[in-house]
Amino acid sequence: LALVEARNMPDKISTYPRLICWLGSALSLVLIVQSFMQEYREKRIGRLDAAEEENLTSAQKRRVVVSLGIVLAYIAGIGFIGYVTSTLVFMIVLMAFLKRNMRPLYIIVSCLFVASIYFSFTVFLNIPLPKGIFF
Repeated sequence: LALVEARNMPDKISTYPRLICWLGSALSLVLIVQSFMQEYREKRIGRLDAAEEENLTSAQKRRVVVSLGIVLAYIAGIGFIGYVTSTLVFMIVLMAFLKRNMRPLYIIVSCLFVASIYFSFTVFLNIPLPKGIFF
């Protein structure tokens, strides 16, 4: 996505984003190849036992899908209800979903995080955060 956006920029400006994207892509490819090579070597030697070869359980797959849905809802929510509200709701919902028991600490941590980001950007850096279409 960043590479596509960098094409629309002037050459002097797009150099750094392109460099970072290509470097990140190359390093990701190296990690993927290394993980496959390590798995191949371990299978060849016979070090993988049955527990390591198991796939995700259905409960784990469900948690991944629901977490992804929460993240996608958060991304969509930023445009509608703004950064502050959507981030606060996202953090509380995701922590409650992953930990299975709601604690007041989750709400406190979420509020402190959102407040620190809000003040860092709006007050110190003078950069507005997305307010959404409803605000």
